[in-house]
Amino acid sequence: MYYEGKTASREIVAVYIEPAGLKIVKKNGVSEWWPFEAITHSQGFHIGDPLHLVYTLENHKSIVVEDSNFIAALINYAPDYAKIFRSPITKSKLLWTTIYSALGLLILIPILYLWVLPKFSDITASHIPVNWEEQLGEAYVEVLAPDNELCGNDNLKNKLQEILNTLTSTIPESQYTYKIRVVDDPTVNAFALPGGNVLVYRGLIEKMNSSEEIAGVLAHEIQHVEQKHGMKSIVHQLSFKVLIAMMVGDSEGVGQFLDAAGMLGTLSYGRDAEREADLMGMNMLHNAKIDPQGMVIFSQQSKSNMEISPIPLNISQLIQELVIEFNI
Repeated sequence: MYYEGKTASREIVAVYIEPAGLKIVKKNGVSEWWPFEAITHSQGFHIGDPLHLVYTLENHKSIVVEDSNFIAALINYAPDYAKIFRSPITKSKLLWTTIYSALGLLILIPILYLWVLPKFSDITASHIPVNWEEQLGEAYVEVLAPDNELCGNDNLKNKLQEILNTLTSTIPESQYTYKIRVVDDPTVNAFALPGGNVLVYRGLIEKMNSSEEIAGVLAHEIQHVEQKHGMKSIVHQLSFKVLIAMMVGDSEGVGQFLDAAGMLGTLSYGRDAEREADLMGMNMLHNAKIDPQGMVIFSQQSKSNMEISPIPLNISQLIQELVIEFNI
C-alpha cells in the first residue's frame, strides 16, 4: 500500500527490489525509485506485523507491505544495506529478551553498587575541590551547631582549639583549616564535617577524664576529614541515586546531592574507614607527642555510654594493636 502523504489517499502499488533501492510502480504505470540510503524502517519489527517504510527525501511518502517474506527477501537481495532494515522477531522472543535483560539488570545493579560505585566514589571524592567541601560543611554547621546552641565557655573552646592545633601541626601539608565548635548538648558525640569544622558535644567532654582522651577523639575525627571519608560516603550515596534515577528516567536525579549530603549529622563509616581513621589518628598522636593510651581508655569506658561513637565501640583490641604497631 502506497501513501502519498499530502492527501489521505492511498493506492495499491507494485514494489520491486533492486540492488540499490526500491522501484515503486503505480497502477497508471508511473514509477518512483527510492534509494536505500533514503529509506527508514519505522514499523514492522515483529513477525506478523506489516512492514512500514518511509522515504526520507520526501518524508510524507511511505509504503506498507503486508508480505511477511518481503523484509527477508530485501535483506538477502541487498545485503550491503541490511543494517538499514531489521529482521522481524517473534513477540515471544521479544518477551524472553526483555525478561533476560531485566534479570541481567538485577544482577548488574548489586555489582555496580558493591564494587564499581565505591571505586568511582573514591576517585570522584578525591577530585572535589576543598572549597566545595568547606561550603558544604559550613552549610551544615548552621543546621547542626548554630551559634545560639554553642557553649559559652571560651576557656573550654580555647583549650580544645589548642589541642586541635597541636594535632594539625603534624600535618603541615593539609589543605584544611580546622575549627572547633562546642555544642551545648548532653549527647555523647563528636564528628567532623567536610572542610574542617569539628563539632564536639558537651556530653562527650563531661565523660572525658583527661586531655589525652579528648586528643584521641579529635585525632580520629581529623583523619575522617583528611581521608575524605565523609565525601566518599556522600558521593557513593549520590552515585546510587543517580544510577536509579537514570534507570527510571528521572531527570531530577542529578539534583539529589543535598539529599545525599543530608546524612552528615548521623554519618557512619564502614570498618575500613574507621580503621584507617584510627591508624592515621594514632600516628598523629605519636607525632604530636601525646599519649595514645587516652584513646584506648576512652574507647573502653565509652562502650555503654556513647550514643553515636566517634570511635567504633568494638575496636578496643584494634587500638591496642595500633599502640603495639607504633611502639608507643
